Amino acid sequence: MNSISIKAVLIGSVFGFVLMIVLITVLGALYPLLFSDATVENYEQSWFSMLALAAPVAAGYLAARIARTRPVAHGALSPVLNVLWGLVAMIFLIPATVFAAGLLVANVLLGALGGYIYALTHGKN
Repeated sequence: MNSISIKAVLIGSVFGFVLMIVLITVLGALYPLLFSDATVENYEQSWFSMLALAAPVAAGYLAARIARTRPVAHGALSPVLNVLWGLVAMIFLIPATVFAAGLLVANVLLGALGGYIYALTHGKN
């Protein structure tokens, strides 16, 4: 009963990945409309683009809710698609920077936060 639910992690991961793509697309479309000095470089490292990091929190919460046990562990594992995509992007598409690596670590930590929020709101350990 203390094992990791693959179903919960996969559903949370797919949900988080799709939500991340949607948030990045919507926020990227809104950015030039809201800020006069908008450029691609400004957007990529702005606080506005960081709003997309809500996706791993939601994914972690969903994975913990589906699994019902070990919510923080399920939450931490839920952004696996985001992390894999980030690794592929760092290898083939973008320069591997400390900022990009930090985003990968942030995905895991924020997924764990989502699981922790589930645990707090539902009295799980």
